[in-house]
Amino acid sequence: MTDAPSELQTANIIVGSGEPRQLFNVRIDLLIKHSEYFKKALNKDWQEGQTRQVKLDDVDPDIFKIFNNFLKEGIIYSSKEGDVCFAKPGDTTQTDKELGRLVASWNLGDRLMSTSFKDGVVDALRSKTIVDGDYLQQMHPSVYSSSSPSSRIRLLVVDFAVWGWNTSTYRQAERSEEDVDFLFDVALAFKERAESKPPAKNPITGKDKCRYHEHVREGKPCYTTMF
Repeated sequence: MTDAPSELQTANIIVGSGEPRQLFNVRIDLLIKHSEYFKKALNKDWQEGQTRQVKLDDVDPDIFKIFNNFLKEGIIYSSKEGDVCFAKPGDTTQTDKELGRLVASWNLGDRLMSTSFKDGVVDALRSKTIVDGDYLQQMHPSVYSSSSPSSRIRLLVVDFAVWGWNTSTYRQAERSEEDVDFLFDVALAFKERAESKPPAKNPITGKDKCRYHEHVREGKPCYTTMF
């Protein structure tokens, strides 16, 4: 039988493959509370648990920092100055680097088996949509290429398309295998919307705060109750 870690016990998480690698000293109780990966890795039967040191060579330190901050406060800090920019000089299409950062954060949460973090990230994406009034176009290829069919983040990007996209945006979504799967899901969602009685309302701005949360299908508590 292993002793439960006290709040004062910490683990060294070494992140990145470049030099110097970034070191995060993180409370063990928070790691095992929010991540099944760390719960297993820091078991004292394993070397990482005995040394209290875990290496994540192929993880971006900037993305792990978002996860580390979430463990402490339950809030996603993902924006940076200069995130919104033009792809090329003279281009009229803006890109938002925060969007890629959030998708990468969700992927990290999936790898670390952190339901709470993934749910926090989709809430950040949903809030960004509501605040910016932008339905985050062309986000689906990165989501569909890195998530399972049952992932709730897929439902979110489908709702973005069903409730916010215009015709010209749809015409651009026909270039990859991910687009085919995505457009099939969009077609089903449009059919459900058409058959809904009473008429469906935009779920992105609706009152169901857990619609896009993984905890619903996993039978776990919402992360908002954990802080």
